[in-house]
Amino acid sequence: MKKVGFTVWNQRIAPVFDVAGTFLVLDIDEGKIISEHKVFIRETEFYSRTRQVLELGLNIIICGGISRPYFEILVSNGIEVIPFIAGAIDEVKNAYLTGKLATKPFAMPGCFRQRQKIIRRWTMPGQGGGRGQGGGRGQGMGRGMGGGGRMRGKPDGICVCPKCGYTEEHLRGTPCFEKMCPKCKTPLQRG
Repeated sequence: MKKVGFTVWNQRIAPVFDVAGTFLVLDIDEGKIISEHKVFIRETEFYSRTRQVLELGLNIIICGGISRPYFEILVSNGIEVIPFIAGAIDEVKNAYLTGKLATKPFAMPGCFRQRQKIIRRWTMPGQGGGRGQGGGRGQGMGRGMGGGGRMRGKPDGICVCPKCGYTEEHLRGTPCFEKMCPKCKTPLQRG
């Protein structure tokens, strides 16, 4: 059985995942809807909102636009994200169930050809995402600066789970929010 969540606004797919307040959650077994209910998420702060979404236990999220931090944290928690979808919620549901969601009528305006390119860029290993982390000469930050040089990967403070209090060493060059608490699956914060 799969649990699929659709972001909803005004009986349509919500245009932006990051602020969508309503999720339509479907339990689907062998291509048939077993149950369907709405869940309201009012949190707007990144970590609290992420925790609430993860607690829904979704396998798949179908949404409109989504920022890269939300996309990455959902995917890193094993959720398949199908972004840049538009349309009336009933039509999108039927398209998902019949395997026709990837067709042009359900792509956000201007996103049909770009969708796969964006997703591929976000999920390719070793891609710096424009943050100066590429390979080759002149890309490092030098010794003793930021996260580059000899200090990269060395302990530098702690990362803390805001939900259960779990702590672990913070390593330079690895943001705490990219790590998940092994106990409660909540993104860690710098302590």
